[in-house]
Amino acid sequence: MKHNRIFLALPAKAEYILTVRMLVASVASRMSFSVDTIEDIKSGAAEACILFLTTKNAPELLNIEVTADDKFVVTITGEGLAESAQEVDRDGEELAKCLIEEFYDRADYEYDKDTLAKIVLVKQS
Repeated sequence: MKHNRIFLALPAKAEYILTVRMLVASVASRMSFSVDTIEDIKSGAAEACILFLTTKNAPELLNIEVTADDKFVVTITGEGLAESAQEVDRDGEELAKCLIEEFYDRADYEYDKDTLAKIVLVKQS
């Protein structure tokens, strides 16, 4: 598969997580991944989005970049601030990270102060 980059910006709301799942599944299906691996890729991307939605300073928008070449990479960044702040569920955050790291070969998290700024997920093909 030639180098492909897909960009998607969407409201940081739970009802749009299905859109992210469909996007990553569509791109991953063009690679040599098994059906089970594609399911893992979808689940991990959804968990990463949920991390953004459940942080104290949740973003207003999620920017998704999917790159597919010799490896499959999903980069998720938050933009803006949602109108309502919420308490952080540290146990839920740790569980989500454990799941993500089970589904992907590598997961990197970047923070700006205490705010989640970026997640990069990598799956080798």
